[in-house]
Amino acid sequence: MADRYIDFFEVGEYGGNFVTLGAQLVGASPLVDMNALIQLVAQTVSDVDVELDRAGLRRSLLRGGSGDVGVATEMARKAIEKLWSHLGALDDEVAVDRRAFFPDGVKGNLTDLKPADLKGRLDQALRGFTVPANAGLPDAKKWHTRLTDARDGLAAALSGHGEARGASKIGTAGLNAARERFLGAYNGVAKPLVRGLLAALGRQDEYDTFFKDLQVQEDGARATPATPPA
Repeated sequence: MADRYIDFFEVGEYGGNFVTLGAQLVGASPLVDMNALIQLVAQTVSDVDVELDRAGLRRSLLRGGSGDVGVATEMARKAIEKLWSHLGALDDEVAVDRRAFFPDGVKGNLTDLKPADLKGRLDQALRGFTVPANAGLPDAKKWHTRLTDARDGLAAALSGHGEARGASKIGTAGLNAARERFLGAYNGVAKPLVRGLLAALGRQDEYDTFFKDLQVQEDGARATPATPPA
């Protein structure tokens, strides 16, 4: 079931999921230039991030929820530790590019990293699944899901997601316009193109994987953000 309303703070979550997983389809067929499509969505996500900072919403929300950030940080750290252990336990004959998951193939001291830096490490680890050399990684789907959950949980804590629903009604003209550009690229361009591409490849059952909002279950529709002040 599709998320019936994508707010300002979910743009990065849903758009980032598409940008990460969409890389799997690059070069799959000449029918769709996936690199160009990914860049289009990524740019609209970046535009929303810029407007969030300009409106001061992200900075004000970061002042709260320190407990949630602590829990999410620990979960993120454990997820990275477990991935490192999993890769190290693989048989020698299993092909794996550890550098794609970890900088220079080294885990490093995770306890020294700030929450935002841990999120960056999770983002890199998720990109590692898109490298052709890691296509045969055992239990790749399970590990991708585990890391995605950890990344999303940390991102939500860092942005004060509990307060984000209310704050998303504030907005500015620039922020609303940036969100509309994202929705146009995400819903109006990316979804139909990827649906057609997957149909041509005989992989229709993978469609929901690329669009996280299609996996959301909600009790009711959310309200449209209030018209921004002049």
